[in-house]
Amino acid sequence: MFQRVAGDGVQMLQHTDATTNTPACHAWPLLKAGTLEVRVIIINKDPTSGCSAMMQLSSTSYGTASVTRLLAPSLSSNMNFITLGGQSYLNAGGGQPSGTAVSEAVTPFPSGNGGLNYTVKIPTGSAAAVTIPMLPAALLALVASKRVLR
Repeated sequence: MFQRVAGDGVQMLQHTDATTNTPACHAWPLLKAGTLEVRVIIINKDPTSGCSAMMQLSSTSYGTASVTRLLAPSLSSNMNFITLGGQSYLNAGGGQPSGTAVSEAVTPFPSGNGGLNYTVKIPTGSAAAVTIPMLPAALLALVASKRVLR
């Protein structure tokens, strides 16, 4: 899941940019060079409780987040019940997933520092990949000023 989300051309952000409400829940914020898209991988290792993760961006130049989940009924579930983005890879012909791909939208809310906050709830023993795109107009302004990360 990490490689699928991280991909090429990403750099780690400070862990303070993504926080969780329990020690068993971890978040890794990443920044995609070129597009300045923020990606966050969240893993909840708690076998009995869900958790929440909050991503704090200091800019309002970002849009609605997309959340893709890795879900299983429990940490010890067999492959029959595990899905990634609503799709199962068990008995998938030719390595292609079965089922309909799904993701969730998370709308940001204003933070006290003039930026945006995003909150994602993570069920017991699951993970999520959050993608937060930079708004096209903001990205175009950065490209015009040549301040885009490479």
